Amino acid sequence: MACSSLLPDGCTIGKLTVGKAWTAADNYCSGTVLHMIPSKLLVQTWRASAWPSTTPSSTVITQLLPRYQSPNETRVILTHYGVPAGEIAERIESGWMEYVFEPIRVYLKDEKSKRAKRSGRNMAHVEIPAVDPERAGAFYKEVFGWDVSKWAEGYWGFTSGPRDHEWGFVDGGFPQATPTKPIVDHTKYAALTPYYDAYPVEEFEEKVKKAGGKVLKPKSATPYGVIAECEDTEGNAFVLYQMKAE
Repeated sequence: MACSSLLPDGCTIGKLTVGKAWTAADNYCSGTVLHMIPSKLLVQTWRASAWPSTTPSSTVITQLLPRYQSPNETRVILTHYGVPAGEIAERIESGWMEYVFEPIRVYLKDEKSKRAKRSGRNMAHVEIPAVDPERAGAFYKEVFGWDVSKWAEGYWGFTSGPRDHEWGFVDGGFPQATPTKPIVDHTKYAALTPYYDAYPVEEFEEKVKKAGGKVLKPKSATPYGVIAECEDTEGNAFVLYQMKAE
């Protein structure tokens, strides 16, 4: 028995072809395959039969990628775009978990990857104060590969990613520091300290130094992984974080 046979109505990647329409779960949903790379990627339209004809179809992108820090294992990343907001979106999210991912997990007898459902709102935007916003943007672009650009006069913004990573994504900017909005002195005040995904930590320590930042406390082990405390070109403290391998 293959895991794909657990999907509704035998709707499996192996039976789908580009341009072919499909239905599943007793016609609860339907769509068309837009793009496919066998064993790697599936892009398809998706809509529920109950949606009004004026509601455009959504898009589902399914990826098979090596598991973070465990290249011999595979992650299934499913991203559903364009779903009507509110109760409908919450119901569809629950459906994916109940009727697709949970049966696969049970079949594989996989309890290791099971985690509590995340709740609450996402962090949508974060600002890192800078004496020189353009210089700060260049630092984070060089160290972490962020997309940095001038969003408005005197304001440089960034987007981090990729969006298919299990840490998610967040965007933000580098507001100009002023006498009325100074950079926090971490020796005197408590302040927000961001932890950045950095694997392996020692590689990112070198990137920080090369980009003009400082490693304040070299890498050390914690119960949750490896960290290194650093400072960017503007004096902002941050932590490089390497998640502990499962």
